[in-house]
Amino acid sequence: QILLTCEHAVNTIPNDFQPAYAAHHNLLNTHRGYDLGAQDIARHLTQHLHMPYLEADVSRLLIDYNRSLSNRHCLSFISKAFDAPTKEKLAHTYYLPYRQRVFDTLESLIKASSEPILHLAIHSFTPVFKEITRTADLGFLYDPSRPLEKQIAATWCQWLSQQTHPFKYRRNYPYLGTSDGLTTTCRKRFGPEVYAGFEIEFNQGTMEHAHARQALVELVLRMIQA
Repeated sequence: QILLTCEHAVNTIPNDFQPAYAAHHNLLNTHRGYDLGAQDIARHLTQHLHMPYLEADVSRLLIDYNRSLSNRHCLSFISKAFDAPTKEKLAHTYYLPYRQRVFDTLESLIKASSEPILHLAIHSFTPVFKEITRTADLGFLYDPSRPLEKQIAATWCQWLSQQTHPFKYRRNYPYLGTSDGLTTTCRKRFGPEVYAGFEIEFNQGTMEHAHARQALVELVLRMIQA
């Protein structure tokens, strides 16, 4: 069984919070507002793999579903300025219900299956960060101390090495799979014998080109199917 999620799917700001973001519409349309292309990729994979799928319903500039509430980056520079009751409303109206849906879905899948559950969180990353060009089209983020995740990553890389394609792929790049995130939290709730969590990161620079985008997404789809 596979669960697919997309924590930075949209740049939506609910009506109650629109005034605070009136001066930031341009920022909402950048990577700081959402993961460009991630929703389309996630929905495409879901459509072809027929797996359960959950996606964020608000912008990461409001509250970041892929960070712990204690993480200083969970709230943006805009939402950090909200008063305490408003921040609590954000957590209880959006953040906590989303995470609980993920936990509940995983628990349901685990109970219904005799095999481990694979959780794929779809993300995208900017091609240049702090004036440094990223050197991969695709990244797999996981915890190498968990045997099943290490095995899956090795299997994927072996499969990719046997295919004909122009894409560069790296493990635990451009971030570490053990950094704070939804999959990291899920690992604390579900043991390595029943849960394997991966963030799959797509380079937004590669995704800008229609043919490359289609080829890379189809490659990942075949990789998962294989």
